[in-house]
Amino acid sequence: MFAYSRPPSKFGYRLIDEMNRLGILVDLSHTSDQTAEQGLKYSKAPVIWSHSSARAVHNVSRNLPDYILKLVKAGDTDAVVMVSEPRCSRNHVVETQTITCGCRLILHLSSLPQMVKRLLSQ
Repeated sequence: MFAYSRPPSKFGYRLIDEMNRLGILVDLSHTSDQTAEQGLKYSKAPVIWSHSSARAVHNVSRNLPDYILKLVKAGDTDAVVMVSEPRCSRNHVVETQTITCGCRLILHLSSLPQMVKRLLSQ
């Protein structure tokens, strides 16, 4: 599956079926939002995002938007989101800034679906 703004192709769905059959986790990292959503809903086995983050905290297109995180939290399909926390300070010197970013990310993920946007804007 490739990161285009469309759902998986017929080949992508066949690939998910074969990965499910073989017991291989489907990694949806770096896919488009639509592909990630459809892959999550389509897979009969748990899916994984092996390296990601919350887009609301780190606005990067490959990070997960809240609506997909809510689908994961809903528990209709088993999934694992392994969150990576990039350094927030450009000079990598200010340790407290990195800790603050990590705390914002944890607060955001734990508050879904009742998000407190005020905390994120600080």
